[in-house]
Amino acid sequence: MATHQIYVDTPLEKLYRPIRLLQIPKEEASGSFRYTLASFPLTTSPSYHALSYAWMDPTETRRITVASSTVDISLNLFNFLSQNTLLKAGDWIWIDALCIDQGNIPERNDQVKRMRDIYSNV
Repeated sequence: MATHQIYVDTPLEKLYRPIRLLQIPKEEASGSFRYTLASFPLTTSPSYHALSYAWMDPTETRRITVASSTVDISLNLFNFLSQNTLLKAGDWIWIDALCIDQGNIPERNDQVKRMRDIYSNV
C-alpha cells in the first residue's frame, strides 16, 4: 500500500513525538465537507477528542475529502463523522484509522505504543 498524500503532507517526526489530528470542518456550500489533518507535538497539541470504535467490515467504505485528497474510510466511521452531534466545526479529533498511516508499520507501531498517552492527553 502506497503512502497516501495526506500522510506525506503531515509527516510525524519521532524526535518530537507528534500526533496527527483531524479537524471537523464547516459544511461547504455544496453540502460537502473538507477535513484538515495536521500534526502536532502531543505535549503542545490543541485540545482534542479521541475516538475508539469498531472498524467493522473493511469492504464497506465511503469517501471523504481530507485536504485535497479523497480518502476511503469505513462505513462505521463515515456514519459517525456525518451524523455526529458531539463535535462542532473547528474541533480536533484523534481517530486511529485516519490519524495513523496504517500502511506505515513503524509509524503504526510507534503510535500504538503511545495510545495511553494519546487518550490520557484528551
